[in-house]
Amino acid sequence: MRRAFVLRMILVLMSVCIIVGVVGCIPLVSLPARHASSTIQVDWWNCQGPTPAYYGVEYSWIDQDRDLFLERYRLLGANLLRVQIDLDYLEMINDNDDPNESEIDFNVTFPIDMQYGKTLTYRDMFSSLASEFPDMHIHINIWLASRWNAREPNGYLGLGGAFPPLSYAEHSEFIREFARWLVETCGIESERLSFSFINEPNLEGFFVGTMDELVQMSVETRAALDDVSPQIQMMGLDEVHGARWTDTFHSSRPNGCCDAWTFHAYEHDIDSLVNAIEDRVNYLDTYGPVWVTEFADMTNGSPDAQMDFSTKSAALGFADILGQVWDAGLEGVVHFKLSDTYADQLGGWAGHGLFADSRGTKSNGEPYGIYPSFWVFANLYNQLGNGQIVATTTTSELTMVAVRKDDIFGSQLALWITNSTSAHHDTSIQLGHFPASITQVKILDNLKGPTPIASDVIEAQLASFEIEIPPQSSYTIIFHGTPMAEVYLPCTFK
Repeated sequence: MRRAFVLRMILVLMSVCIIVGVVGCIPLVSLPARHASSTIQVDWWNCQGPTPAYYGVEYSWIDQDRDLFLERYRLLGANLLRVQIDLDYLEMINDNDDPNESEIDFNVTFPIDMQYGKTLTYRDMFSSLASEFPDMHIHINIWLASRWNAREPNGYLGLGGAFPPLSYAEHSEFIREFARWLVETCGIESERLSFSFINEPNLEGFFVGTMDELVQMSVETRAALDDVSPQIQMMGLDEVHGARWTDTFHSSRPNGCCDAWTFHAYEHDIDSLVNAIEDRVNYLDTYGPVWVTEFADMTNGSPDAQMDFSTKSAALGFADILGQVWDAGLEGVVHFKLSDTYADQLGGWAGHGLFADSRGTKSNGEPYGIYPSFWVFANLYNQLGNGQIVATTTTSELTMVAVRKDDIFGSQLALWITNSTSAHHDTSIQLGHFPASITQVKILDNLKGPTPIASDVIEAQLASFEIEIPPQSSYTIIFHGTPMAEVYLPCTFK
């Protein structure tokens, strides 16, 4: 029986040369570079725990380009959508004097780019997503207060007020009726809905109150959600730059708060960002499940709407970061956000997106041009979501994580390998206990898209695999096999 399969990849300029067994082609150009030898060991049986249960993106939407956005959500493969809600947008003036009888209109349409005729209607977005993706979880972040009901009317970037509310009854009315509208009008099931009751309370642009008032906000929000359905989850606190507020809040929290603990992480380099995420997870998981709902390397710009993820270097950075934190014990991972937006209210181009705005500001004029960063998240979510992390060992120069998915019909092992160095890595992958008699092998370039750049079928148990990982690259290597025996071997934990 053939026990080993060799597949070598040589990338020269924009060409890909695949050698299977014997040399099939010879590169025309040879560029001098350091070569390093590395070994990756993967143990199919040694499961470390589940991948994040929720993985998604902060929303983007344009009414006039509904079908394009639905297709991009479909390509991304996310199972969670996060939406920041500015109460000042939806209740700019008090609906009436009675918080028990709501007249708030959530069906309004907002101008985004008036010159190009672009608008946003939340009802269209929420109802379309609920219809197209009925299993998607919707997470609401209560971002800014209505100015008329805010302790500080001039909040973050002047886009709304800073909490706490002046009237908790009026604030509860908004939360209750908005949740009811999402469920009854937009068709989002209660069990697929969650709320963060505050955003970054440690920043005065969002919150100017005391810890007692933060606790009261959580109590009022939970009660308002319960009026709609106790199945709606509530999270806290979306704190940024640490966990001190979360720590203090946890010791004073009311019963029923919170179902998970959320945080944001922004640092000035990849190592600092990864360390911040891992430290926050290790600290907060004593309180319960942990989600990171915003994170980025500020090498790519300021968090205040100006981050540019259009470049290959930004995509490679995300591939490196995600390969390190996918097995960090997070329950939820959310990228901020789906697309760049040209917004009048923000003075033009606003970044953070995985593809360009409608004007193609960062894509040479191509409307909604897809950035390499989009494919990083799409390949990760589609190939390494909803599985079990398995044990791996490798050199410190490579970032990798391996995910197992299997059932009685077949077995899949997906390896995420990122090489951020300037060296070619001649890599031998040793597969331990992969239970397949026939294996299909596919290689995806995480910076280019979901279409395999190489594939083959091996009619033997696959034990080893060799590949050259070029400098500044990221790949998903997928092994999909038919079972060796009729008995299904479940994941075991060591």
